[in-house]
Amino acid sequence: MTPQEILRIRELVACVGAKIQPQLHPHAALATRNAFAHLWLGISTRFGDRWRECAVATEVEAFVEWIGAHPNDEYEAFPGPTTCNEVRSVPDEPSLFD
Repeated sequence: MTPQEILRIRELVACVGAKIQPQLHPHAALATRNAFAHLWLGISTRFGDRWRECAVATEVEAFVEWIGAHPNDEYEAFPGPTTCNEVRSVPDEPSLFD
């Protein structure tokens, strides 16, 4: 993903997080809910920890917007695609086994 795409996602998370904060239901394991943490956790859960390197930006944006419309649903309920094109190492890079 390009730096501009990541910036666009950060701005979208800030906007959606501010909107859904008062809508989040209480959670038994948390004293208070943090909408921004909820969004970032959802992104890493659905797209993987390396989402910045391998996810499709439009899919991540669609996921964040979906959470904005369904703030208390489980991440797995997202109906859209969550493609993560794994980044392969360049052949010239040494591996752990070289």
